[in-house]
Order: sequence, then C-alpha cells, then structure tokens
Amino acid sequence: MARGERVRSHFLVMLMLTSLFVALVGPAAPVSANNETTSGVISGTETWSGTHTLSGDVVIASGSKLIIQPGTTVTFPNGTHLDVRGNLCAGVSNCGASGNSNTAQRITFRWTDPANSSATGECYGMSYGNQQIWVKDPSCYEGIS
Repeated sequence: MARGERVRSHFLVMLMLTSLFVALVGPAAPVSANNETTSGVISGTETWSGTHTLSGDVVIASGSKLIIQPGTTVTFPNGTHLDVRGNLCAGVSNCGASGNSNTAQRITFRWTDPANSSATGECYGMSYGNQQIWVKDPSCYEGIS
C-alpha cells in the first residue's frame, strides 16, 4: 500500500469515527414537561393542562416558558404567587398552546382560603423606600407577577 493510500485510508477512518461521535452526542433536545412543577423554578418548557395544584410559589426562570392550555384550572395555596421572569403563554395558540382560550375554555387561577383568616400575611411591615405597609391580610402577596 502506497503512502498516499494509507493517508487517505486513515483520513476516511477518522472522518467516519468523527461522524459517529457527532451523531451520538448531537444537539440536546429542549427540556419539556407536563404538569410537573408544583413549587419552585421552571427551567425549560413546561405545559399545564386540566387541573394543576401547586404546593408553593413558582418562578418561570428567564429563558424558560410555561404554556397553560385552554380549560386549565390552576390552584394555588393561600399567600403564594407565580413569578414570571421568562415566558408565559396562557391559552394562545400563537405562542404554543393547543388552541385559544374562550368563554367555554377559560383558564382559571384559584387561591385557597387561609387556614387562619386572622393570620398576618407577608405584607405586614413591608417597606418601600421610607414607607411601610401595614396590611395584615393573610392573602397579601399572592398573585401573578
């Protein structure tokens, strides 16, 4: 075998091995989950549908996406919130939902009543600049921001 043929043969073997390794590693698929997060941070893409009950605050991280399908009911514990730092797609097909919400397919957010209606909420004594908030409401600070 001549030197040129050996070089070409080695080159073809290296090309085949490199192609094989690239095919095995390949691009990573985006992370996607359905009705998985009940508390904590959503990182990646997650879809909520049907009835989704949370156990605490949820944060949609920057660069992540939460898709809420039409007809979904999300139940939050009293005093908790959904903090949107990434993308929220609530019942709009243009952003990834299976269809558009309407009066027959509403998305409903519900917060449970406080276990103790006379409890002091998170807003009591909260300050903003030199002002303080003295709201005792146990439901204070719940919502979507």
